[in-house]
Amino acid sequence: MEASSNDEIDLVGLAVAAIRYFKKHLTFILVFTGTGMTVAFAVHMFTPRVYESKMIFESDILNESYVKQFTETINNLIDEKNFKDLSSQLSLPEAGVKMVALIKIEKVKKDPAVQKDGTFIVTANITNREVLTKLQSGILQMLRNNDFVKIQVRQRKEMYTTLIEKTEHEIQSMDSLKKIFLKKGGNSKETEAVLVDPTHVMTLHKELAEYKRKLEIADDIQMVEGFTFFKKPLGLRLSLMLSFGFFGGLFIAIGILTFTYLLKLANTQTR
Repeated sequence: MEASSNDEIDLVGLAVAAIRYFKKHLTFILVFTGTGMTVAFAVHMFTPRVYESKMIFESDILNESYVKQFTETINNLIDEKNFKDLSSQLSLPEAGVKMVALIKIEKVKKDPAVQKDGTFIVTANITNREVLTKLQSGILQMLRNNDFVKIQVRQRKEMYTTLIEKTEHEIQSMDSLKKIFLKKGGNSKETEAVLVDPTHVMTLHKELAEYKRKLEIADDIQMVEGFTFFKKPLGLRLSLMLSFGFFGGLFIAIGILTFTYLLKLANTQTR
């Protein structure tokens, strides 16, 4: 019992001594905590604000491999600060590409039975929100300028143009045949029943409208939602930065004082 009581007294005495020691060096601690908060404030003020924005597009020609390669190429140019080539790739002035910190394109995984496959999300981190509009156009232009994409789009337009012409010709032929029969005294209802199946004519008109619609959107990339302007930048708030600076300075100060105290204690015991 006496040994336990002595241990408790020693611990209490050690705690009191530690408190007195740190209180004696309170100014030293305050200097470090103040320095930590000052550094945190300076980092927050002088670090460029980075904003994140997203846009969505659809494409049934582009694949994950191509957009992954595109992303790697762009971000390598950003990391290398190769603003000249980056400017050429994105069709932006060098002053604009310097504001781009990151571009990432990801394919949205969807259930083909529920939603159309081929939806992509573009994430852009920029230091100036004013560049987003031109950046959006530059990204789409770069994706469309791929030779494989150009060939696919051209072939698709040619196919729908041919289908439109063929369907229009078939509809016109039916109308002409109907007019000829009517001139010879045929009954209009009998003519439609004999020469023209009404459901077939309706199907042709629906197909024609669908072909024209697809021709209008034959470009491989269809914008779903453009970049949105967000007011809040990425990164920690000032209050959190100051907290990290305060506690960082506090821990460093306590660490230095503890090391100094133990070193002094060790030197005293060796004498």
